[in-house]
Amino acid sequence: MPVAAEGRSYRRSWEEEYSWLKYDSARDRAFCPTCTWAVEHNKVNLIQASAQVWTVIGYNNWKKGKQGVRIHHESRFHKDSTQMKLITEQGPKARITLDEKTVKRLKENSGALKIIFDCLLFLGRQGVSVRGHTDERSNFYEIMTLVGKYNQDAAAWLNRESYKWISHDISNEILEMMAKEVLRNEISEIKQAQFFCIMADETTDVATKEQLSLCVRYTDEKFDVHESFLGMIECPCTDAATLHKLISDGLTSLGLDLSLCRGQGYDGAAAMAGRLSGVQARFKETYPTMLYLHCAGHQINLVVHDCFKATRQGLHAISVLHAVVNFIKSSPKRLDSFEKFSLTSEHRVSSSLRPLCATRWIMQLPAVNAFLDQYQAILDWLAETLNDGNLDAISRSKASSHLHSMDDFDVYFLLRIMQKLLFILNPVHIEVQKHGISVGRVRELLESVSSTISWNAGTESEASVMFEATKESATAIGLQMPSLPRATGRRAMRSQGQQRNSTVEGFYQNIYSNIFTECSNSLLIRYSKHDMKMINDIETVLLNKTSKSDDTSAFEKVTTFYYSDLDSNMMRMEQQQLRSFTQQKNISVSTMSQLHNLFSKNEILPLMLPNMAQLLRMYLSLPCTTCEAERSFSALRRLKTYLRSSMTQQRLNHVLVLNVHQKEAAKMPLEPLMNEGIDRATVRKNTFAKL
Repeated sequence: MPVAAEGRSYRRSWEEEYSWLKYDSARDRAFCPTCTWAVEHNKVNLIQASAQVWTVIGYNNWKKGKQGVRIHHESRFHKDSTQMKLITEQGPKARITLDEKTVKRLKENSGALKIIFDCLLFLGRQGVSVRGHTDERSNFYEIMTLVGKYNQDAAAWLNRESYKWISHDISNEILEMMAKEVLRNEISEIKQAQFFCIMADETTDVATKEQLSLCVRYTDEKFDVHESFLGMIECPCTDAATLHKLISDGLTSLGLDLSLCRGQGYDGAAAMAGRLSGVQARFKETYPTMLYLHCAGHQINLVVHDCFKATRQGLHAISVLHAVVNFIKSSPKRLDSFEKFSLTSEHRVSSSLRPLCATRWIMQLPAVNAFLDQYQAILDWLAETLNDGNLDAISRSKASSHLHSMDDFDVYFLLRIMQKLLFILNPVHIEVQKHGISVGRVRELLESVSSTISWNAGTESEASVMFEATKESATAIGLQMPSLPRATGRRAMRSQGQQRNSTVEGFYQNIYSNIFTECSNSLLIRYSKHDMKMINDIETVLLNKTSKSDDTSAFEKVTTFYYSDLDSNMMRMEQQQLRSFTQQKNISVSTMSQLHNLFSKNEILPLMLPNMAQLLRMYLSLPCTTCEAERSFSALRRLKTYLRSSMTQQRLNHVLVLNVHQKEAAKMPLEPLMNEGIDRATVRKNTFAKL
């Protein structure tokens, strides 16, 4: 047998695995008699160059050797030639046998493909990384191996030598198809609802890239409110012009018509809320009916911080809390020392110290509670740390500074006030973060909590009780006793906005009342800004109240504003019909929540009152918070971690959509997606059967 120059040659052992293989020793070439027969009898067309090698020229690429033989064995040309030869020699019976075997093989392959789709969908929904350090150690391969223990199709598929369809490109393609299908379903529901509103917010990911979360809010035919995450958009710049273009392009690319948008909700940043050139103002230039609302959750949070930062004592108390918690938690050694100290302390508590988070609003009360519960333990630990000669001078100096600050009665008293204020506001914080909460419901909550806070501010006994309780607690801890601040000049007194008080109790009662009064006033003032006047007019029209405007009635304002959406003449008649309906049924409709329940429980009302129903849907769609965007930030932090920081923006959006829309993705039928993927390439059509 001739030997090639590279030292490689034909191996007779190949014929044991491939019975069709024939070797011509004189020419040192291998041939396929089956394909040669098919060509000679005109059963197949000799088009492919690789087919000519095995039928006319002869195969002698011994460098690739068995790999080239296997490729020809699995080629469509060889399979067609084999089938035609058997049919010619054995007749119709062979055709039936071959078809049955082929169909069975394709169905088995499709079963394996279904498992691939299911595994990737599971990983996407759960937010688990697909890849690993190596392909064999990836989560995708491991879960396929696990399924293979209980499923023969999966096990056989993993044992294939080639074309397993589990490569990076294929997995990305499948994730993309599934994510786009989820988005198609979401967009379809939004279009059925006709009108929608925008919600957007920005955050920075682990790769230090600014990400804009884009969400929409809409109301369906049954008056159920939905908030849907559509994707993350990477922001090269955070100026108003760039953000406006990104939001516009993002919605347009999804097939949404911005002329049907009736509201927009953002935070209070100047780039978003700017009256002249902010994002909301730029949208209104083109689409005047896009009412803007500042997120209620952000407003409540800002009110609390503004009230405390407006006073010298409040600002100092918040800075002390931040500094002490950071001092303890920023060092593993100090944290371990404090935890061991608190375990042996007689003032041991179960809660751990938490930073005063600026964005997770409902976690602020637990943070203040934990700090105050461990106030005594922190003081004792700081005193011990101060006298620890093994520590460096800087740590001991900081411990001394923090101990001196915490020993001040002002700090303790202000933190107690903050605790009480957050305790009153916390139920509202939780309520406004619920899915589907309406503008009217937020107004009811703010008015209720504002009256509670105002009562606390105006009741002298409450301030007195607060002072006495704090003084008694401070005495038990061993803090400095409260005292009047030292005299200051007129200019300094005016800058602090404080008046001289004759008694210590009066001084601290005045601080208490000022903070609660400022909070009560700020809540309603902040929520009355921007487009709230038009929203008030919409409520007046829907509830059929008498307009309080001096010039133009609320009805005329609303029907003029929504002239393309509402028929003013029909609207008048529908108002009368609604009043008659509620009187006949003896139903009280004095709030927007009651009106919402009335329309959602009576299917005939939207048919009788189409304009009223249309206006109610637009009202319910108005975004009073941006909590849906905030929730997507949590998903972003779970998915794009330090180890996955190089993830592309496209792939990030695919896994985010599957993770955020878990329920929708679980209900998604995979068979149409599999058929779509099979149709994309001929080799897939020859490998899988359509489902």
